[in-house]
Amino acid sequence: MICVPQYWSGSGLIDHDNCSGLGQEGKPPLLLYAARVRLPVRFEQCLYYSLDGGKSFIEYAGNPVIPHRAQGSRDPRVFYHPSSESFCMVLYERRGFVFFRSDDGLAWKETGRLEGFFECPDLFPLSPPDAPEGRERWVLIDGDGSYLVGNFDGRIFSPQTERLKVEYGPNFYATQSWNDAPAGRRIQLAWMRGGRYPGQNFNQQMSFPCDLTLLKTADGLRLRRYPAAELEDALGEPCSPEEVSEAFVMDTHLKGDEVLRVSVYGRNLSIDPQSETITFGEQKVSVPLSGPLSLRILVDTASIELYFDEGRISYSACFLPLSGAEALRIEAGREVRIRPIRSV
Repeated sequence: MICVPQYWSGSGLIDHDNCSGLGQEGKPPLLLYAARVRLPVRFEQCLYYSLDGGKSFIEYAGNPVIPHRAQGSRDPRVFYHPSSESFCMVLYERRGFVFFRSDDGLAWKETGRLEGFFECPDLFPLSPPDAPEGRERWVLIDGDGSYLVGNFDGRIFSPQTERLKVEYGPNFYATQSWNDAPAGRRIQLAWMRGGRYPGQNFNQQMSFPCDLTLLKTADGLRLRRYPAAELEDALGEPCSPEEVSEAFVMDTHLKGDEVLRVSVYGRNLSIDPQSETITFGEQKVSVPLSGPLSLRILVDTASIELYFDEGRISYSACFLPLSGAEALRIEAGREVRIRPIRSV
């Protein structure tokens, strides 16, 4: 019997200095790492590279770059670490993350392991506010979006915080962020796992892209995620709730003692800072809300994303719009700014 392999999630980066030797004619290769899976037992980490900017990929002749180690080893997150002049990989394996390093992106050596994680790691540096140059912190993100802040020396991540949360919605998983984004930005996307799209010729969707930064708080450094500034380029002129159709942004403020109630395509949303709860449709979650809050709501055809205090807390959820329902209904007297999101 022929076993046709599957290719599971991974990551990629540009080998700017052609350390791998796979570039040609002065063009650095785009390296793509993914798990090649032959169910039920073989999970190999493989490399594919592109010489035309990602239009096509060539399988590396020396695959797998990491042979089968354990059933379920997958989700290689690879990046270049300038301080150690090496490529680094974080790999999910047996309820933990395994760390590897390589001089050329081809031959890999294990350097450490952290227990208590599940799937789809991400690891990247961020500079705290007012930090001297070179004094960045590193953020390790688990598959469910929870994170730790700490240090990374090119071999192992050393956490300085407990596991923390910035996202509290039901449809947020397997985040990935861009390497080499302009101006040192760290831009994140999440898979909005669990959404339903009956009658459509696609399945699932991604979140709005968000800029990630670190905030100084009384409890230490905390992650902030807020829609990328480029979203503003897609926004139309302010409009009334009656003029909204399909995707839109709504900005407002909440006092500490009031409850916000709106309806989005027939689905009721309630935000109560006093009881620290968000209720959307039939789902109710506890969220650490307190005091006066700024709030941005992003609504697409089948999703809603909330951002409090410019990203100190976020909430992402999918929904099915009710047939014939108004796009937006707001309680009387509330001050809001509504703008449509143009298709791009």
